[in-house]
Amino acid sequence: MKINLTSDDINLLVYRYLIENGYSHTAFSFNKEAEIARNPYYNNHADKIPPNALVSFMQKAMIYIYLEYHTDDLTGDQIVCDEPFSFFRKHACFRKLGQQNGLPIKESTPIMSEHGQHATSQQQTAMGERSGAGVMDTNSENPESNSLVEASAIYLGPPQRRLADKWQVFGYMRLLEYGPKGAAAVAYFNPAFPAYIVKRLEDAPPAMYQISKKNRVKTCEMVPPIAMLRETDGDVEVAGTCLRWRHDGRMLCTGYASGSVAVWNTCGQRLFGIKASNTLISAIAFSGNRRFWNECGSTVIECKLAVGDADGRILVFRVYNGLSHLASYNQGSVVTEIDWKDNDIFAAASADAKVVIYDTATNASTVIQDAVESNPLFMEWGPVGRCLAMLDNTNMLKLYKPNHNGVQGTVTSLGAHTKNIVAASWQFGHNPKSANRICTVAMDKQLLVWDVVTDCVVTSILLDQVPTTVAVNAMDTFVAVGTYGNLVKIFNLPTLTLSCSFCDQGLPTSVTWASDGDHIAYNVYNQQRTSVLPITTSTSVAAD
Repeated sequence: MKINLTSDDINLLVYRYLIENGYSHTAFSFNKEAEIARNPYYNNHADKIPPNALVSFMQKAMIYIYLEYHTDDLTGDQIVCDEPFSFFRKHACFRKLGQQNGLPIKESTPIMSEHGQHATSQQQTAMGERSGAGVMDTNSENPESNSLVEASAIYLGPPQRRLADKWQVFGYMRLLEYGPKGAAAVAYFNPAFPAYIVKRLEDAPPAMYQISKKNRVKTCEMVPPIAMLRETDGDVEVAGTCLRWRHDGRMLCTGYASGSVAVWNTCGQRLFGIKASNTLISAIAFSGNRRFWNECGSTVIECKLAVGDADGRILVFRVYNGLSHLASYNQGSVVTEIDWKDNDIFAAASADAKVVIYDTATNASTVIQDAVESNPLFMEWGPVGRCLAMLDNTNMLKLYKPNHNGVQGTVTSLGAHTKNIVAASWQFGHNPKSANRICTVAMDKQLLVWDVVTDCVVTSILLDQVPTTVAVNAMDTFVAVGTYGNLVKIFNLPTLTLSCSFCDQGLPTSVTWASDGDHIAYNVYNQQRTSVLPITTSTSVAAD
């Protein structure tokens, strides 16, 4: 139903309302201002206006839904706009928000199903043709597991849209699933090349994907892997247990349950590998911090690779046209984390709550006494290697600050959270201040930004849900937080104002940023599903 009212019609309705409710003086003034006496329509039809006409019209307008059809520029289809009529809110239709940020869910569901079946069949055929080149043959798997029809809807949240609107995100991507259903997964964007992302899956080898920034014509597009990162060139499926990008993005190292280690280039081509242990590889990392590799640029330079296994052994290799063994250490228990301070010093954590600093140049080492109370949930050096941040099952942020360039140092415990800290993320250090800042989230629903030089909280915000993960983008401009409300929220730095948010049907467990900040990828709990979403932080697309 569509009703067109002129200004004269509205004046008449208001005038009659004032008279009927006894506002004689106000009605007389309004009569002069609106020039109702000169309106021929009122003179001829005043007796036909029913009593209480204004209130009656407003009640009907609030009941009926304002329907309008729009033509989709991409498909030419007629799209129904279901935006409810409101006297106080401007009509936000598909033409304004839909093609950039989503589709009305009632119309997007059949479109998603139709395009999804077509896309899945095409990708399965394409991957089947390339299965001989190291990419798995999806035709041997259950096609229904990869069907886009089963994809859970992702909605745009505040401040762009209200969650009640159920405004589905348009133009996002999903990494094609290839392993057992219900398996846990985690994805990592290349730290320098935003088109590449690697995914590690429980009980399966990792896979490399390449995403495109072309204009999307579908609600969701499935992205097949460009390479399966198998232990060997054969078809033996050995589970990948850990992986790590080098900070310049030009190399990727992977560890396997068989004890093997492999090094790959940006596109997923195997460079070299070695049988490093008789037990599974539990931790792995390249030498050098973020600033070191940023300053090296594209210069080809050798580096070191530290590998930890389930027996507590740590092996250090020289990476240059192959892997050559340099040193061995014994941690005593399962090595769970390895992170390098620079090109010579690294820290290693084990399951028995033991943190050790190793210097590969002098073979010196020191155990950090009482650093953590349990196996660290997080252990990472800052972007310039000035401070080592650690999290355990407490509400304290532990900081280890070495003396000068040696392995000896002191531990500081910072307490501002009231419940256990669940995740942390360093800022990348594009300026002197951000190089010393780290973000933490805890069960007390707080998001805190710390300055590790002054040992104090710089900025804080209280979330509406318990957080699960946190990640800062490479430009130090946004921080992403996953919460138990199935939301991924993007906050501005350093103000921590909400910029955009997304609502999934599952619990987000990890978030990773593309190096250019245009996309985020997140995984959901025990569904091996990885969604890659364009970031919509522009205020020009916000709903009224």
